[in-house]
Amino acid sequence: MVEETLNSQIKDILDGLTQQWGVYGLLVELKDIELSAGMQPAMARQAEAEREKRAKIIATEGRP
Repeated sequence: MVEETLNSQIKDILDGLTQQWGVYGLLVELKDIELSAGMQPAMARQAEAEREKRAKIIATEGRP
């Protein structure tokens, strides 16, 4: 899942920054993310491009 990947990446970044003090996080969990109005359409376009890319790959692999 995307959330688990983000949580893990953020935890790794925080641990890297705080290890010099001997501080490590046990858990990082994103609860609520609010995207700016400009970011939502950009993410939708990116998702659509990914879907189209996968569809083309599947269609190409299905041809004899």
